[in-house]
Amino acid sequence: EIIGKLYFRTSYGQNVLQHSIEVANLSGIMAAEIGENVTLAKRAGLLHDIGMAEMPTLLAMKELPPQEQSLWKEHPTYGYYFALQKNIPRAIANCIQCHHENWNGSGFPKGMKEEEIPISARIIRVCAHYAHAIINKRMMPYMAIEELYGASGFYFDPKVVETFADNIAIYPLGAMVRLSTKEVGIVSNIRKNKGPRPVVKIYYNRVNRPITEDKIVDLGQERTVFIEEIL
Repeated sequence: EIIGKLYFRTSYGQNVLQHSIEVANLSGIMAAEIGENVTLAKRAGLLHDIGMAEMPTLLAMKELPPQEQSLWKEHPTYGYYFALQKNIPRAIANCIQCHHENWNGSGFPKGMKEEEIPISARIIRVCAHYAHAIINKRMMPYMAIEELYGASGFYFDPKVVETFADNIAIYPLGAMVRLSTKEVGIVSNIRKNKGPRPVVKIYYNRVNRPITEDKIVDLGQERTVFIEEIL
């Protein structure tokens, strides 16, 4: 309750609120799957950008000039001290401070790498990037997950990325999709294969003609076939 009140008092704009709630929910799911502290991950996820309360004018800027970019990089540290001043547990404050650290050590504010970074902060790093992509950049979920895969082992903990992709339904059940074979079908099972490799029932062949026979493509088995787009 205290954390919720703190956040709502210091949030600016619906996107910021939506982003942080999404990060909290996703971080809780990931923590449960990995076997980490779910409450810690959710609370730290909700408050990870609380340091932005000290620089609200930056939220309205689409592009940050160099000086404002330097200021923005201070928000994890601002959030850390803000949390301590409000008697929020230090473990949560540490996650707030470390949520922009990268797996390869190129992040900020401390340049930590790999297991030096608290696991909940590594979880939040992945979840925050995904939430920003789909909420702020209006990116399709399957495109956002491809970004995570591309930066896995560089910016993101590979284990967290793999767990994320395995447990977040990227393609909703019933979604119409086009495969790399140019066939078109419906996502018919998102439980048998986790994450981005669902089962697709084909309705149109590669020249866009309806097919008469039943054809099921299990992307968990057909590893060279991919979903190109959601229609």
